Amino acid sequence: MQARSFTIAIWLLATGSVSAETIRWGFSPSDPAPYVVMQGNELGPSITRSLGERVASRLDMQIDFVEVPNNRIDRALRGGRIDLTCNTLPAWHKTPEVLRWSKPLYRDADVLVSRTKQHPLARLADLRGMRVGTAHDQHHTHELAQAFRDGTLQRLNVRDAPTRLRMVEHDRLDASVERRYAVEYYLRHNPESPLTMSSWTFAELPMRCAAEQNHRTTGRRSVRVLNGLAGKHWMREMFADFGITMRD
Repeated sequence: MQARSFTIAIWLLATGSVSAETIRWGFSPSDPAPYVVMQGNELGPSITRSLGERVASRLDMQIDFVEVPNNRIDRALRGGRIDLTCNTLPAWHKTPEVLRWSKPLYRDADVLVSRTKQHPLARLADLRGMRVGTAHDQHHTHELAQAFRDGTLQRLNVRDAPTRLRMVEHDRLDASVERRYAVEYYLRHNPESPLTMSSWTFAELPMRCAAEQNHRTTGRRSVRVLNGLAGKHWMREMFADFGITMRD
């Protein structure tokens, strides 16, 4: 009997059943800093890492950060490759109703970035004919997406926010659409930058986390912890660690 028990234990290890003690936390490598900061092939200090490690600590679990491109997030959740992902919204998913959603954890926004010496851009109509940078998998409001489709704006897809912002600085783009906290983080680390951020927004983004519900309970348990963190002072402290003042 002891030999049989030992054999079963070895089989469980080999089949990965002990992975139930690990949260598989999906993230998109195209999310800008401070949400995602890559150090080589590893996720470095970032909002994603801080949030994931806090949840894992509360659940007394290990955590594995799994890199998944935005266009494969839904498949990774449905297939159980990841337990959850954050920094997202229901409207960005094909079947949001099958996912377990957290409360909004923080509010970001899509803003316009241009050069300080440029003529002030007070509304979307002021951008007519301009070269506007964005990412190919970035979600936009209907109005902005329509302006790209009908050619009112010249859309240039650039893979990451730092590259887009440098292109605006060097007049290779007239403007770019970015996340507000990402711009604040960039300007904090590049104080000589000639960039300015619009006071108006394309869209307010109450960011949430989404968990799969069909394969394991890990995602749902993580969402319960995240709901407990929503609105707490710790969230503000987490952003403050990256030089960002969280907005209500």
